[in-house]
Amino acid sequence: MYCRRHCRERTAENSLRRRGCILLFLALYLNVQDNQRDISILDLLGYSQREIRRMMIQIYRPIVWTAFVITLIPGILTARTIQKALSAAIHDYMPFGVNFKGLL
Repeated sequence: MYCRRHCRERTAENSLRRRGCILLFLALYLNVQDNQRDISILDLLGYSQREIRRMMIQIYRPIVWTAFVITLIPGILTARTIQKALSAAIHDYMPFGVNFKGLL
């Protein structure tokens, strides 16, 4: 009984993860599609690839870093909670460690 319930829960989690990845891919794809025309126009106007990249793509870098920093601690805490629950379920000790130097 436990195995069936556990397998169903795991399948639901994988399904949600796949949906999230698909939505992220679609959002990025649509953004690139929208900017493709603008990138082509800037290329025709004589801007270098570096300037185009700076104007059209690198403007999102602060947003990405901010989102990373905001979600870092909740992500670590969630992973720690999951690992503790798994450790208790299988009656085995699994140490949890975080290498902050490696994250940044």
